Amino acid sequence: MRVLTWTKNVFDSNYQLFSDNQIIGNLVFNMWQHSATGLFENQTFFFKSSGFLGLDTQIFDINHQPLGKIQVHGFALNATVELANGEKYLWHANSMFLNSWQLGASQDKLVKCNGASGSGFITEQNIDQSFVLLAGLFIKETFAKMFFFIIMLIFIWFCLYKF
Repeated sequence: MRVLTWTKNVFDSNYQLFSDNQIIGNLVFNMWQHSATGLFENQTFFFKSSGFLGLDTQIFDINHQPLGKIQVHGFALNATVELANGEKYLWHANSMFLNSWQLGASQDKLVKCNGASGSGFITEQNIDQSFVLLAGLFIKETFAKMFFFIIMLIFIWFCLYKF
């Protein structure tokens, strides 16, 4: 089992990953295109979403070879990551505020994350594909953007249609 830490700015979607206080990766989002670029352990990964809220995402390597896909299941606070080899990981939030979540294929292959809005810890157990951890952070951020969008819609509705 390996324990990593992550940080991000409060109003930013970009993550930095650390092991023993050394940066080993990052996940940088392009907020206008529902996409992100990840670097983890000297490998580069691309996350490209489709649709209005970006609920379907393809994962590619540096040579644009497909590695897997992410399917976000709306308001159920869960998602599925399916690797190109057919292996499936299930993501689910342990809290409504997304400060605790896990992504796993089984009890033996598991990524768990705990943290506040700007930093946290990730424990990784028997994960063969390094992009799986980044996929977990990508899903968390997708849900955070969905919640922000919904709150903004409610605010606009409230401002336009006061009782």
